[in-house]
This record gives sequence, C-alpha cells and structure tokens, in this order.
Amino acid sequence: MSIGQDGVPTHHTLAEGPAPGSAFAAVIGGLGDLDHDGVEDLAMGLPQDGAESSRGSVHILFLDAHQSIARREVIPNRYRVTERLDRDVFGSSVAPVGDLDGNGAVDLVVGDPAEDCIWVLFRAHPALGDE
Repeated sequence: MSIGQDGVPTHHTLAEGPAPGSAFAAVIGGLGDLDHDGVEDLAMGLPQDGAESSRGSVHILFLDAHQSIARREVIPNRYRVTERLDRDVFGSSVAPVGDLDGNGAVDLVVGDPAEDCIWVLFRAHPALGDE
C-alpha cells in the first residue's frame, strides 16, 4: 500500500496465502534488495503452513518497481532436530543476518520454536530469484 501526501492510499497490492489457516503474514520483514533490481524484497513466515501438519514455511516476495509482487519463492520446512516434523511452526520468525558465509548473498535466520531452535539458511549466489 502506498500512502499519498493527504494520507489516503494511492494503490495497494494484495498477497494471499496458500491456504486458509496457514498463518500467512503472521511474520513479515524486510530483506533488502535480494535480486538487485533496486526494490526492497520481503520475507513472510507462515508458521502453520502445511495443511494439518503445521510444518511451516517461509515465502520470499520479490517486489517490482510498483511494489507489486513480481514473483514468490517458497522455502518449505525440510529441517528437523528431533524425529518430529509436524507441528514445527517453522517460520515463526524470519530475519536477514547479512552475508555470514561471504558469498555475496544475504543469509536468513528462521525460528522454529517447536524444535527449540533457529535455522540459519545460507543462500547461494546469485541471489534468490536471479535467473
């Protein structure tokens, strides 16, 4: 949503979740310009994504010059500390942590409170979404 000088929205973009009950947009944060197009991109945690399993996921939203969603990439929960993967609520928190491994790509940290842990997702270069 863009706000004009008079405080009235000038336009908006709607992003819908993959399914009811996925807790889409329960967690949202800026990631910087991941795809190097001059526009900030977003991460959204969906801690209850996965139908009845609530495994969770993270969606990376690449925005275009009009702040519309140009494309979306999904990072599903494939990580576990214990044998249990269901009800993990992976994606309960999401944050960029800079380039921890020095490869030129911003890495992400994702909360997984049911596993009592966080996951550091080391991203590859070129950036997510680069073709």
